Amino acid sequence: MSVIFFIISLTQKSFSTVGGPISRGIMDLLVGWMGVIMLDPPAMVWLANPILILSWVVNKKHKKASFIFSVVSMIIMLSFLFFDEIIVNESGYPSKITSIKLGYWLWVSSAFIMVLGNAFLFYKKKKEV
Repeated sequence: MSVIFFIISLTQKSFSTVGGPISRGIMDLLVGWMGVIMLDPPAMVWLANPILILSWVVNKKHKKASFIFSVVSMIIMLSFLFFDEIIVNESGYPSKITSIKLGYWLWVSSAFIMVLGNAFLFYKKKKEV
Protein backbone atom coordinates (compact mmCIF):
# COMPACT_ATOMS: atom_id res chain seq x y z
CA MET A 1 0.00 0.00 0.00
CA SER A 2 2.86 2.37 0.80
CA VAL A 3 4.30 1.98 -2.69
CA ILE A 4 0.87 2.51 -4.24
CA PHE A 5 0.29 5.75 -2.32
CA PHE A 6 3.79 6.90 -3.30
CA ILE A 7 3.13 6.24 -6.98
CA ILE A 8 -0.25 7.97 -6.87
CA SER A 9 1.36 10.98 -5.15
CA LEU A 10 3.63 11.37 -8.18
CA THR A 11 0.60 12.06 -10.37
CA GLN A 12 -0.75 14.83 -8.15
CA LYS A 13 0.02 18.47 -7.43
CA SER A 14 2.16 18.78 -4.31
CA PHE A 15 2.41 22.48 -3.44
CA SER A 16 2.10 25.92 -4.96
CA THR A 17 4.20 29.06 -4.65
CA VAL A 18 3.77 32.76 -5.34
CA GLY A 19 4.55 33.44 -8.99
CA GLY A 20 5.72 29.90 -9.60
CA PRO A 21 4.17 26.88 -11.21
CA ILE A 22 2.18 24.43 -9.12
CA SER A 23 4.60 21.69 -8.24
CA ARG A 24 3.81 18.11 -9.30
CA GLY A 25 5.00 15.02 -7.48
CA ILE A 26 6.85 13.48 -10.41
CA MET A 27 8.79 16.68 -11.05
CA ASP A 28 9.57 17.01 -7.35
CA LEU A 29 11.01 13.51 -7.40
CA LEU A 30 12.99 14.01 -10.62
CA VAL A 31 14.50 17.43 -9.92
CA GLY A 32 14.26 17.76 -6.14
CA TRP A 33 17.80 16.51 -5.74
CA MET A 34 18.98 19.78 -7.34
CA GLY A 35 17.64 21.68 -4.36
CA VAL A 36 19.61 19.35 -2.11
CA ILE A 37 22.78 20.17 -4.06
CA MET A 38 21.96 23.89 -3.71
CA LEU A 39 21.61 23.28 0.05
CA ASP A 40 18.10 24.75 0.08
CA PRO A 41 16.74 23.65 3.49
CA PRO A 42 13.16 22.89 2.32
CA ALA A 43 14.53 20.88 -0.59
CA MET A 44 16.37 18.64 1.88
CA VAL A 45 12.95 17.06 2.42
CA TRP A 46 13.58 15.30 -0.91
CA LEU A 47 15.99 13.02 1.00
CA ALA A 48 12.92 11.34 2.52
CA ASN A 49 12.45 9.57 -0.85
CA PRO A 50 15.59 7.39 -0.82
CA ILE A 51 15.09 6.72 2.90
CA LEU A 52 11.53 5.50 2.30
CA ILE A 53 12.68 3.40 -0.65
CA LEU A 54 15.37 1.92 1.59
CA SER A 55 12.63 1.04 4.08
CA TRP A 56 10.78 -0.86 1.35
CA VAL A 57 13.92 -2.67 0.20
CA VAL A 58 15.05 -3.91 3.63
CA ASN A 59 11.55 -4.69 4.89
CA LYS A 60 11.66 -8.47 4.42
CA LYS A 61 15.02 -9.15 6.07
CA HIS A 62 15.52 -6.21 8.45
CA LYS A 63 12.17 -5.27 9.95
CA LYS A 64 13.63 -3.07 12.69
CA ALA A 65 15.75 -1.10 10.21
CA SER A 66 12.74 -0.78 7.92
CA PHE A 67 10.69 0.63 10.79
CA ILE A 68 13.40 3.15 11.67
CA PHE A 69 13.81 4.23 8.04
CA SER A 70 10.06 4.66 7.62
CA VAL A 71 9.77 6.78 10.78
CA VAL A 72 12.74 8.95 9.79
CA SER A 73 11.31 9.35 6.30
CA MET A 74 7.92 10.44 7.63
CA ILE A 75 9.47 12.95 10.05
CA ILE A 76 11.54 14.46 7.24
CA MET A 77 8.45 14.64 5.02
CA LEU A 78 6.45 16.41 7.72
CA SER A 79 9.25 18.91 8.28
CA PHE A 80 8.29 20.52 4.94
CA LEU A 81 5.29 22.04 6.74
CA PHE A 82 7.65 24.25 8.77
CA PHE A 83 9.03 26.07 5.73
CA ASP A 84 7.55 29.25 4.25
CA GLU A 85 9.73 29.47 1.13
CA ILE A 86 11.45 27.16 -1.34
CA ILE A 87 13.65 27.60 -4.40
CA VAL A 88 11.55 26.51 -7.38
CA ASN A 89 13.80 27.33 -10.33
CA GLU A 90 17.42 27.79 -11.33
CA SER A 91 17.46 31.50 -10.40
CA GLY A 92 18.18 30.52 -6.81
CA TYR A 93 15.64 32.94 -5.37
CA PRO A 94 13.08 31.48 -2.97
CA SER A 95 9.33 31.70 -3.57
CA LYS A 96 6.73 31.77 -0.82
CA ILE A 97 4.84 28.49 -0.41
CA THR A 98 1.14 29.36 -0.65
CA SER A 99 -0.55 25.97 -0.29
CA ILE A 100 0.04 22.30 0.26
CA LYS A 101 -1.76 20.06 -2.23
CA LEU A 102 -3.09 16.48 -2.25
CA GLY A 103 0.11 15.02 -3.70
CA TYR A 104 2.08 16.09 -0.64
CA TRP A 105 -0.42 14.43 1.71
CA LEU A 106 -0.42 11.22 -0.35
CA TRP A 107 3.39 11.25 -0.23
CA VAL A 108 3.37 11.60 3.57
CA SER A 109 0.67 8.92 3.73
CA SER A 110 2.96 6.51 1.90
CA ALA A 111 5.51 6.81 4.72
CA PHE A 112 2.78 6.70 7.39
CA ILE A 113 1.39 3.47 5.92
CA MET A 114 4.89 2.00 6.02
CA VAL A 115 5.27 3.03 9.67
CA LEU A 116 1.91 1.44 10.52
CA GLY A 117 2.75 -1.72 8.57
CA ASN A 118 6.08 -2.08 10.34
CA ALA A 119 4.49 -1.42 13.74
CA PHE A 120 1.82 -4.04 13.01
CA LEU A 121 4.51 -6.60 12.16
CA PHE A 122 6.32 -5.86 15.44
CA TYR A 123 3.09 -6.25 17.39
CA LYS A 124 2.20 -9.46 15.56
CA LYS A 125 5.67 -10.91 16.19
CA LYS A 126 5.48 -10.10 19.91
CA LYS A 127 2.09 -11.82 20.19
CA GLU A 128 3.52 -14.95 18.55
CA VAL A 129 6.42 -15.18 21.01
